[in-house]
Amino acid sequence: FDNHLDSATGSMVLRCELPDPEGRLVPGFFTRVRLPMSAEYEGLLIEDESILTDQANKYVLGVTPENTTVYKPVVIGPILDGKRLIRSGLVAGEKVIINGMARLHQPGMKVEPVAAPAPDAQNAQKTESAPKTENGGSAAQP
Repeated sequence: FDNHLDSATGSMVLRCELPDPEGRLVPGFFTRVRLPMSAEYEGLLIEDESILTDQANKYVLGVTPENTTVYKPVVIGPILDGKRLIRSGLVAGEKVIINGMARLHQPGMKVEPVAAPAPDAQNAQKTESAPKTENGGSAAQP
């Protein structure tokens, strides 16, 4: 490890030796390496577009059992496979708005549940039901 962090790119130099019996590696190649720097913790993955910012705080718009919106502050982690890791603020099974948030001007607005959009073929996952806002937005469960 280099002990200098490049402030422009947020990267540092790491040097290692890799066995290459088939000769596929060529001098000058580079790669991205991600090293976990904290203890393991549980979290949820949601669409990054579902996360909003209120001054310095991150939050999502949740959906109550009465199908109304609720402000839910969250602590976010890194993006993993196109989804944002939520470290705290949500529990599994809670519904969150996934699009149309701009039409929801305040917490407590009524929404109508609809099916979430089907995932693309590359990321085929189970589709969850999702609330739809009166103005055309939708929501999903993490």
